[in-house]
Amino acid sequence: MKIFLRFFLVIMLLNGGNAVAESLSLSRQSSESPKELPGIFTLILIGEATGSDAERVALFDLEGDVYRFRPVTPEYRVKRLGGLSAAAALAAAEKFFKGHCAYNGYRVKSLVLSTGAAVGQELVPDYPVALCETGNTVSVGYVVGDDGEIKVYTSLLLPVGDGLSFGKADLEKEP
Repeated sequence: MKIFLRFFLVIMLLNGGNAVAESLSLSRQSSESPKELPGIFTLILIGEATGSDAERVALFDLEGDVYRFRPVTPEYRVKRLGGLSAAAALAAAEKFFKGHCAYNGYRVKSLVLSTGAAVGQELVPDYPVALCETGNTVSVGYVVGDDGEIKVYTSLLLPVGDGLSFGKADLEKEP
């Protein structure tokens, strides 16, 4: 039963991620370091449930706007640090990413609504290709609600045998 549930969740994230990407009004745009961004931010750190938790994402949520990010993951995997300048948020995000043994840098994207308004920044770790089955970055999907809530979905498939996740071989097993 657990294998079936995992399989279902993976399929939803992988296939649903494409459908979500086409239906939402939030896009990613290449961005330089967010160190110089004006404003005060809440830094949302997703992951680090254990030291070996590779599924990590950092979001800069601009304080004072009508949009708020809600990670769709257990609350113990989410840490919020409010009232930070962009430089302080970046330093905390870098420390968060460096806590994983496969840290290899990170990628930055601006999160922009279809109206052109930026609502935040996304930072995802850039892991060595050997660590991940489906690429070397965490997959992140967004669904923007009418009330300003932006749901955040994350996934990362690690090779079988790491003890922390499941991979393609697990999906092929019978329950």
